[in-house]
Amino acid sequence: MRKLGLLAVALLASAGCYPGEVTSVTQLDLVVTVREPGFDFGTVQSFFMPDTIIQLNEDDPNAIDISRANDRQILTRVRENLLDLGWEELSEAEVQDGTLPDLVVGNLVSATENTSWWISYPGYCWDPYWCWGWYWPPVVGSSTYRAGTYFVVMARVEGIGAPGQDDEFEAQWGGLADGVLSSSSSSNLNRLLDGIDQMFKQSPYLAGS
Repeated sequence: MRKLGLLAVALLASAGCYPGEVTSVTQLDLVVTVREPGFDFGTVQSFFMPDTIIQLNEDDPNAIDISRANDRQILTRVRENLLDLGWEELSEAEVQDGTLPDLVVGNLVSATENTSWWISYPGYCWDPYWCWGWYWPPVVGSSTYRAGTYFVVMARVEGIGAPGQDDEFEAQWGGLADGVLSSSSSSNLNRLLDGIDQMFKQSPYLAGS
């Protein structure tokens, strides 16, 4: 899965900072898509999508538990976008019978809780050296936020093996939806679904035209 990891890095590297003042977490929502240069999507038309969303950072000490209550709705949104673009979905039974899809669609997620620390001095004194005697102690604080990143990857697979087998993927397309998680689970879900729609909206070449 090394190539899949490199694609994820490329997607994250494409992310930029939001310019100006941020007044809402929705302003931090980001959607990025990349494709293999020169790949002709007119030569592929079928896909297979496992019914599982894989968490990439389960072993990360900053990882947060991800609710699976909306997995089906999320996967359905990805599927609907592909079908609307004219793709044909192969069932698990067809794949098990030996019919290989042109591309396999993988759904992956990463979510972390991050803490940032800050330090300030009263009286608009910001230099620790000059403030040592007059404005001590400083004010120290922290802020914690939760962030989530959702990946959709379309890749050729040389052969779909048994569960746990390390198949070789060469990714032809990838989409990323990234954002800061709010306290509203319904808002987070709607923002993710909108992000998935935007991935495919900004990738019209997936229709093969």
